[in-house]
Amino acid sequence: MSSWLKKLHQHLIKPITRLGKWQSALVVISVVVALASLPGLFQSVSDYFVPITELSDRATLARQSGDDQTAIRLYQIISDRASKSDYSSNYELGNLYMQSGNYRSAERYYLKAANNPAALMGVFYQLADIYTNHLTSGRDKFAKLTTYRLSTDRKTDTGLMIVLASFYRDWGKLEPALNWFKRAAALDPSNQTLVTEIKSLESSL
Repeated sequence: MSSWLKKLHQHLIKPITRLGKWQSALVVISVVVALASLPGLFQSVSDYFVPITELSDRATLARQSGDDQTAIRLYQIISDRASKSDYSSNYELGNLYMQSGNYRSAERYYLKAANNPAALMGVFYQLADIYTNHLTSGRDKFAKLTTYRLSTDRKTDTGLMIVLASFYRDWGKLEPALNWFKRAAALDPSNQTLVTEIKSLESSL
């Protein structure tokens, strides 16, 4: 018998069996009523057995209709059930929490999404915004994460280089900002925005 079953037997089932018939019935009814009063508990349990594609469709519909709480519940189930490389559900959770101003939760799910090599640029834009404007103590975390990604599976991702360069610039770290703008410009020499950024930073150093 697993440990949690032993605890359940020891602390709930065994004491109930020592009670009289009516007392036992009252305890069971009380437990059922208490569980039933928890919002969405039984629905959440049953949703764990629904195919992920169906949950995703329902979450999308809930979000489109403005039912963010249902969308969050469904995306969290998908996030728990899907592999660690899942991207979309974590990104959507990040967006929902960002929208509500819950930056800690948004950070958590954006970071999970960012671990996927296929993560869209939006994940990094949002993380940069969080660490620039809301959770400033995590700036080093973002810089290390993005630098690591650019040194491994996104070596030629000029968009991500620009995100990191802009992040450093807004942080006031002009030398690393200039370095990353130059690396992006080396891969995209016709980008006049990069040329302007480089000239501006060089004049400031």
